[in-house]
Amino acid sequence: MAIDMSVTTSRRQFVQTGVVTLASLRGLNAEEADAVIRQPQRPRRVVMGEMRRIFTSQGERDYNAFTNMTFWRGKYYVVFTQKTRHIASPPDGRLMILESADLRQWSVTTLPDAPGDDRDAKILSTAERLVVYNTPYPNETMVSFTSDGVHWTDPTVAYPVGQRKVGRETRGAQFWKPKFHDGMYYVACDYTNDTVDLLKSSDGLRWEYHATIMTGSKYPRTERPTETAIVFLQDGSCLAMSRLNDVEGGNCIAGFSIAKPPYTSWDFALGQAIRFGGQAVERFDDTIVVAARAEIGQQPGQWDLPIDHGWNGMRTAVYTFNVHRMRLELQAILPSEHRRDNSYCGVIRTGKDRGIISWYDGDTTDKSDVWIANFGIV
Repeated sequence: MAIDMSVTTSRRQFVQTGVVTLASLRGLNAEEADAVIRQPQRPRRVVMGEMRRIFTSQGERDYNAFTNMTFWRGKYYVVFTQKTRHIASPPDGRLMILESADLRQWSVTTLPDAPGDDRDAKILSTAERLVVYNTPYPNETMVSFTSDGVHWTDPTVAYPVGQRKVGRETRGAQFWKPKFHDGMYYVACDYTNDTVDLLKSSDGLRWEYHATIMTGSKYPRTERPTETAIVFLQDGSCLAMSRLNDVEGGNCIAGFSIAKPPYTSWDFALGQAIRFGGQAVERFDDTIVVAARAEIGQQPGQWDLPIDHGWNGMRTAVYTFNVHRMRLELQAILPSEHRRDNSYCGVIRTGKDRGIISWYDGDTTDKSDVWIANFGIV
């Protein structure tokens, strides 16, 4: 089924709903920001470009959420969960994948179902195949793949040995967002708010334990780490960004772990006391771009910003990451129609200093849509 998303909310209309970047706070309007993206300058900050709703639905399942994104064989792919609501009872989540050659015309496919509540899908492109990891809560991560972009395998357990490490309220390993580095694939795997391991694979299908990034009992105030995104830096170091649940000083805040090769000894730093979760991270030369859930307001754990005209609430935030200070540096707050249930992003490179972010925007009950945004680093 093909979907024409070319006629959507215009960029100017969407900007008026509440998008804020540091560029706009410095006085750049939308047209000037687009011009800045095209200027060949040294990477310093993120400037948002066109934003577009790429999927909405009408019917029994109108909640489309938890995105991830990749590029494979000349096409863009966005994978997400479709269900009746954020927490459906009985569980009815299923995985959908959008495919496009131009980011405007999208076709949608329903992926093979797995036991449990399909959600939190991650997608990986390799030379041989396109791989989707599905975490059908509360079961362990399942994996499906296609070699031709059409026919998908039935889900199988991605990391069977992970069943031996039973964490809180889970039956096995929970994958986050895999990365390719120096001839191998790596992924951070947690056991639902317990321990975060680094796994490795030569093909993206068969995974083995490599090291433990962190455990909740090892560091003070970090008892429940989960949702850990990794990125490899210019010097070969691996940076892991974790969501820390129920932490002193703020719920769902960030923790940062870093290790040099061979990634067996990790140093940890606690992030700002700002809501953090659903994150994706990508490196553009010396600039690290992070997209994650944030909260706007004047309470602890929120960004106190002069925006939104009273529309406070959860939003998708775009950051750069300062490795020397181990701190997130706010670059943009993405717009939201609902200002409540959003984020769970994908970030991919489309050039040396350009990229795309996918995210969802919903109201936590029964309506949520999938969006993408172009950005440049200037």
